Amino acid sequence: MSYKTIFRVKPKKENKKEFCQRVVNWLNAIEFCSDGYVYNDGERMLNSMFKYSKFNNGYSNINDLLNEADKPYADIFQLCNMGNNNIDDEEILVNIDIISNCLYDFKKTEDRHFFSDRKAFETIEVMMKAINEFLLCNGYKLEYDNEKEQVFIIDSDIGIDIDEIDDKKIKSEIISYYDYRNANDIDEKKKIIVNLIGKLESRKNDISNIFGTKIADMFSNYANNFNLRHNNIDSKYKKYYNEKIAKLKDEDILKWWDCIFAFMINIYVNIDKLKEVNVNGGYK
Repeated sequence: MSYKTIFRVKPKKENKKEFCQRVVNWLNAIEFCSDGYVYNDGERMLNSMFKYSKFNNGYSNINDLLNEADKPYADIFQLCNMGNNNIDDEEILVNIDIISNCLYDFKKTEDRHFFSDRKAFETIEVMMKAINEFLLCNGYKLEYDNEKEQVFIIDSDIGIDIDEIDDKKIKSEIISYYDYRNANDIDEKKKIIVNLIGKLESRKNDISNIFGTKIADMFSNYANNFNLRHNNIDSKYKKYYNEKIAKLKDEDILKWWDCIFAFMINIYVNIDKLKEVNVNGGYK
């Protein structure tokens, strides 16, 4: 029997309250200069970064933004004082989202800067590793979108490596599709899939020649019969109406769309690779 190193044992999900407290401790450990003073105050630091970032949407501080959300959220400094069972998972994701983007977007000025860049970056690196570990244990990961210049929290279980995609718009849409905030957003997901279908439509001959007629037929079936390009759920549109699709609940159609999106993306990623090695179609 072969031995596997003990260091491959995966960590259990971290206690939410303890995680929040650790993040707060790291934020408070960063010496931040503002208005001529040096502070060890993570809340003041984040609010300063937020106020002068492009993500503030006109809000003067983070709590104003949190209070105006669809449901009000507590900030990370409040969460660490709550009982573990009272902390909502989404509240932690919201705070990680804000913290990550404040740090990524921060640009120092004469009035706002770290007292010691080296010490601050060391602390931030340790904190971001802990944040990534927490997210991975909960099925998420951080991904930076170069197109939007923003950090997103996305599902970690994606069947492709998006780093190999050169098209910034396609890469951005993949990140948006798997963003935790869009998990149940049927309109946003539909828009993204339809855009991808449109991009692949002009290559239907390549899809057939390279992947074969079965894959090409699946492509057409998914594009036309799952309430994406055509209205398949309204009986007025007899040409495209599909009773089985019309009877699906939103959560069921979203499951289908997740599979269809993965199918379409894998065609997009692999079509030129296979074309270069002469699979099926005799391309040179």
